[in-house]
Amino acid sequence: MSAFFVTTNRRKCIAVSTVAHASIRHTESKFGPSSHWALFDANGTHLGDTYQDPTEMGTVIPGNGEALVVSIRDDIRPTADDVWVHRQPVVGWTISGRDAEPILPETRAVGDRIMFVTSDGGVLDPHIAHYDNLDAMKASVLIEAQAEWDRRHQVSPAVVP
Repeated sequence: MSAFFVTTNRRKCIAVSTVAHASIRHTESKFGPSSHWALFDANGTHLGDTYQDPTEMGTVIPGNGEALVVSIRDDIRPTADDVWVHRQPVVGWTISGRDAEPILPETRAVGDRIMFVTSDGGVLDPHIAHYDNLDAMKASVLIEAQAEWDRRHQVSPAVVP
């Protein structure tokens, strides 16, 4: 394994150099079947479980700084109160070809966007946009989310007189 560390399902970071064995486990829950990797050290001690396949993580390097995890409520047409920003430390980067993805200590939901605060106080949404500040980013993300909601629910845009 070439990775530096892996994040467990209980939000614990484990140095992969301490992982001697990983085995896949299949379980049943009230939500249906699930699979995860159980991680063990050389003494057979269970270190934790992860959904990340430790054999397919690519090269991982240590990280620093912080990321913004942007979540948007999507079960209703979102309002400003439905855009949430959570700050998380970047504990590493997974490098694959020309792409780099931050590794964060907390699990993200499908659809969450990862952004970064720049030295000038702006917010960078990689490959998409650079915003002047956090408020500008939240306003733009809200407009995008509302447009997506309207498109999915075939709502006509409001006509401004």
